[in-house]
Amino acid sequence: SATQQQQQCLPQDLPRGALLRIGPNGASADEGFLDGDGMVHCITLPPPLPNDDGGDQRQQHQQQQQQIMYSSTYVETKGRKLERARRIKTASTDGAGGNDVRFSGTLGAAPDGLPMLASLVRNGITFGTVEVQKDTCNTALAVSGSRVLALMEQSPPSEIAFARDGRMTTVESMCRLDGAVPFAPINGGSFGAHGRIDPRTGERVH
Repeated sequence: SATQQQQQCLPQDLPRGALLRIGPNGASADEGFLDGDGMVHCITLPPPLPNDDGGDQRQQHQQQQQQIMYSSTYVETKGRKLERARRIKTASTDGAGGNDVRFSGTLGAAPDGLPMLASLVRNGITFGTVEVQKDTCNTALAVSGSRVLALMEQSPPSEIAFARDGRMTTVESMCRLDGAVPFAPINGGSFGAHGRIDPRTGERVH
């Protein structure tokens, strides 16, 4: 039989929700690729259409609601907030834009210890913080209860949330997960980015 193609219509049995991917983005030429800030790519598949709409009303509703949405958004980490505050302060002080004010990367220097240490010291002086390792949160995504987390190995995660239209917001940076991630100097604490599920209990371990 002939195949009929219907525009802007997703199969009713196609699972709906959001497809998420994360990775580093925006590292400078003198940094390592993994020093880039976490950017989340989101493809949102809308919920199925109700079956009780009829005729033109259903078609109009279909065109409005069946659009697949895409977004790409940086995780609003504590490091990004400090960089933005420093740029604003620099601009108000000397009139310059201060666009080059950013945390020095550390992973590009690995495994050379001295350049990495120099970057950490520079970050502490520039931003006046003991959490000198930037929380890029660029490595992986995980779910903890009702929370969606953006992870990296060296710092606490950031909690993020998504709307049906694909928009992402950062709920909390340096998320402590109700005290499960204790504070530590240098990196603020850590939470493994490559978790595993215990096959006996079903619990996820980081």
